[in-house]
Amino acid sequence: MAAPAVSSTSGAATKHSSPIKPSPAMINPRIREEWSKFVYPHRNTEISIKEMLEKLCPDHSGQDLWVKRSRNTTKRPSTFETDQWIECLNQISLSIKTDQDNRIVFAKPGEKPPDGHPTGTKCRPDIVAFKQHSPPNFNMDNLHWAHLEATGEIKSSGKSKETSGAQAAGYTSYHLQARPDRVSVSGIWIKDQLFRIFFTDASQVFHTPQIVFRGAIAGQMLFAFVWSLYHPQLDRSITINLDELPPTFNVRVGSDVYRDLKLAFTGEAIGRRTTIMMEPDECGVVIKEQYIEKGRRFAEGDLLKKIHKKGTFPGVVRVRTYGPVTKKDPITVTHTLATGHSITRGKTRLVLEDEGTLLAKEKTIKRLLMCIYDLLEVIRNLDKHRQILHRDISMGNILVRKAPRSGGKAFAKDLDDMCFCACLLDHLGDQEYEPSLEERLHSDVLLTDFDSGEDKDPNNPNITHIPQARTGTPTFMARVVRNAKHFAAFGVLPPTPPVHPKMLSRFEELLPDRCKKFPAGTKEELILQRQEKEVLPTDFRHQLRYDAESVFWFLVWWSLLAQPGDGSPEELIPHSTWSTLTGPEDLRHENYITSDKNLRLHSAYKPLFYLLDAMRQHLLVDSELCTDKMKQEPEYLIEVFQRLILDFLIENQGKAFMVLEKSDEDRRVAPDASAGVSTSNSVTGKSISSRSGTHRSSAYRSMTHNSIGNSTNTSVTSSMLPPPHPGSSSTTHSTSDSPLPTRPIELRSSKRILANQARSTLNTSNTSAGTKRSFQEVDKDPDPAQSESPVRHKKQRPLDPPVKSNSAKNQPETPPTPRRSTRRRRSDE
Repeated sequence: MAAPAVSSTSGAATKHSSPIKPSPAMINPRIREEWSKFVYPHRNTEISIKEMLEKLCPDHSGQDLWVKRSRNTTKRPSTFETDQWIECLNQISLSIKTDQDNRIVFAKPGEKPPDGHPTGTKCRPDIVAFKQHSPPNFNMDNLHWAHLEATGEIKSSGKSKETSGAQAAGYTSYHLQARPDRVSVSGIWIKDQLFRIFFTDASQVFHTPQIVFRGAIAGQMLFAFVWSLYHPQLDRSITINLDELPPTFNVRVGSDVYRDLKLAFTGEAIGRRTTIMMEPDECGVVIKEQYIEKGRRFAEGDLLKKIHKKGTFPGVVRVRTYGPVTKKDPITVTHTLATGHSITRGKTRLVLEDEGTLLAKEKTIKRLLMCIYDLLEVIRNLDKHRQILHRDISMGNILVRKAPRSGGKAFAKDLDDMCFCACLLDHLGDQEYEPSLEERLHSDVLLTDFDSGEDKDPNNPNITHIPQARTGTPTFMARVVRNAKHFAAFGVLPPTPPVHPKMLSRFEELLPDRCKKFPAGTKEELILQRQEKEVLPTDFRHQLRYDAESVFWFLVWWSLLAQPGDGSPEELIPHSTWSTLTGPEDLRHENYITSDKNLRLHSAYKPLFYLLDAMRQHLLVDSELCTDKMKQEPEYLIEVFQRLILDFLIENQGKAFMVLEKSDEDRRVAPDASAGVSTSNSVTGKSISSRSGTHRSSAYRSMTHNSIGNSTNTSVTSSMLPPPHPGSSSTTHSTSDSPLPTRPIELRSSKRILANQARSTLNTSNTSAGTKRSFQEVDKDPDPAQSESPVRHKKQRPLDPPVKSNSAKNQPETPPTPRRSTRRRRSDE
């Protein structure tokens, strides 16, 4: 049957405003406990028994018939052990389908969890339902997530009702991720003689109140639950092939059928429910499916069509066909809030012509930085030539092409002022080399996932609504976007960096306008932003520089996680370093921008610190607040970042750390010493116990931005200090005036005095107004893998300056190692 539109009413009021959700720390999608703790308690909606019956059996016309049958077939078990519950459910299934072929059977999965989940999870439901004798080679030893028809959770004495219910919700969501052919799935939660039925689709996890197993209502609910497994809500354009494992899918798009597709990626089940299926061929098509909220986003297909309309736009994924998924009617899911507002998501499908691997998995710094330069080149020219902003630069949306571009249109002819990193670095110093347009526009980077994108052209006929101003993945979002305010700041913004002398002639030849528009050696600018400046939603629009800042956060994220693959000793990421980057409250400004104390990379990659430090100094203040008109140019921050990256690549060419491959396993996060309990690495899934020291390992699997959030975000505290860490009873801070930010070019003494005077003036002014703001710097515990005990020393002096772009001949062979922070330590870390 065709999948109908489904709806419900939520029992709790929900504010419908920004698409940025209060996000948990970046969770590991394969660990059920993290979903249960951070995600599903907020995604569970209790509905009435009548509403659940309508969801389970929306098209059933003979309701009186199955109500009568439920009275005769649903028998109350004599005891309420797990085996008796399973026998009861199997009796109901037998009453619906008497022959054994494809009868749904309920059973315990045994000690071995189901295999083959796209996230790699090893969680094990307490009860599973599957079709008997299908496929013929099926047995409990090779139980696959794709075999399942339903899941169940048995509440144990050690779990609270909320935790157990969230785990039941987690099982149904894992089930939905493994079955792109299903619009919804259902499950059951059991405790003694109590049970609840769960129903999950892309809009929400719905469940009934606790039902006591006695009387007609309980029998009707259980019968409807089992009956719905024989009549699932399907996307009929997708068929699953279970003859081989992992399963493959056939997808019909119009008159075309794409066969033997493999499930390559799946995002969070609740929300957009992004699913990626790929052909087995190296250069095959990629099918991307999502449930897009209507009236909230631009159509991704329309944006990609415009981008490539004049010819292939390099660095952007190409689209073959796109549109809503329909059979007779569009496939939609609806969630109605208590306020009466309904959120409807419709299933869309894009057939893409390019595929790649995540840039987040790139092995070497050299290759990573070349791709980062190219990514910046793509987003600046998308804005300049197509008036399109991506607005969600994050780890899941940046790919590296698997194979060279083939077929399709030639490159667009209006991109003659575009040039990628390889062309600039190849033949460096060869004055006679004149690259062709193909050579200038060759890059392996691929930017994808434009469903949060914005077309700034007001005359575009496809624009049917005002775009959400604040959208993206919280960890990678620009601070202004995430918090809707400019942070208070003081200090000196560095001058525009020069083009490296070895690159200058090539740069002036290929990109002459940039040298004229952004001349090097501009004056430093003293910034004195006394108070946080709120950005009103009516005044705010996304800017190109915000996408550039997202690129910076991606580079910080990759750099912190990089563990060398040459057998170097493991160095844990300090817990505070990771939590301030990925936590639900945005603490990045005071921990990564006004200070460099959290740029704690693995010592093998320590020289990369100098590039990150130089980049973050240009983010001290949003360029909108600068008085220099050049800094207010949309492309200014991108130009700065590209020059710094080129400088770093040239200065460190041939050095070992540039080609040192990182391990497939990311660095682990140290435990929170104040909590005294085991914590898990939210990316790698490795857990480290602060009591026992044991850990479990699991491979990294990337998440889409929906896993982190899409709604209003809690703003950062007005203090420049982070709040006490969750789980700690008290926090002691050692404070002092923080030194001026480290700068790529040494400040002259007079300017140091000027900045110190400005800072003193600011503190005095705030004190007289009764709003004293202490600009404090709190240093974290040293990496437990590198230091045995904290030592207190004198006041920290600024770090040595990083690599300078115009002094290659005087540059030491290896950049100096940054000094370890020596301030008094936080007692809770």
